[in-house]
Amino acid sequence: MTGSATKRLLVLESGLFPDRETVREALQYMEQEGICQVVHRDLTGPALDEAGWDRLLRQILGSEKVITL
Repeated sequence: MTGSATKRLLVLESGLFPDRETVREALQYMEQEGICQVVHRDLTGPALDEAGWDRLLRQILGSEKVITL
């Protein structure tokens, strides 16, 4: 798949799921094969400010799927 047909996935890195490496590997494979575009956001660091939350919300709304790891 190419262009606008490529699914946009947002991955929220929360550190909550022990099997996240398996999911990351699958997402990496899918991205390499052109099946999807994956955007990662690390939520384990410092707290987001208001502008950061606004950016995250825009990314969530602009994604076909949101995956929390």
